[in-house]
Amino acid sequence: MTLRIVLFLTIVTMFIGCAGSKPQVGSVSEQPVKTSGDKNKWVTDDRTFWTEDDRMCFRVMVDNESDLSFAQRGLDGQAYTVLINAVKVRAGLEYDEAVKGSKYSTSSIGNARQSVVNAIGDVKFSDLIKTREYWEQFQKDLGDKGVSYIYNLYGLYSISEKEFSRAKDQAWDNASQDVERQADKDAKQLLDEAKARFLNKDK
Repeated sequence: MTLRIVLFLTIVTMFIGCAGSKPQVGSVSEQPVKTSGDKNKWVTDDRTFWTEDDRMCFRVMVDNESDLSFAQRGLDGQAYTVLINAVKVRAGLEYDEAVKGSKYSTSSIGNARQSVVNAIGDVKFSDLIKTREYWEQFQKDLGDKGVSYIYNLYGLYSISEKEFSRAKDQAWDNASQDVERQADKDAKQLLDEAKARFLNKDK
């Protein structure tokens, strides 16, 4: 009798174990089922760096994409967004530094800053190059419908220092023209002062 109970419990345990290991519908594999190659250091290290030939390099990524070709197109757009944000961050820091202790009104300071933010959003970049690409394919369980695949895609992009500086210059010029059209002389003067600091910071 004891032996039968032991055998019964063993079978039940094995059944539960097998049932528990079955992927749940909608679950995604923890590890990629396929990759485009070796996962080099640049994939996991998202720090911006400069090369010896004065090019700024940075990593971007898109994830959970069901179509690899669509993800590749989206990667270029993401790189452009990263560049815009990089200019915004640097412009914001330089602008805030330039207006410390400013004699200008709060209204003019705010107006000038908003013009800078708007202008940077319109900056156009050329010389943006994707130098490397890496992707991982993961399997998603669809139950009775089988499986589907999703992708995480990484790209390493670079842009020349000359082009990055040109984009900064264009952003400040556009902002200056914007406040000039608004006839805000204080904001125009403030932008001219901030621009001088911003563009000469790295020289």
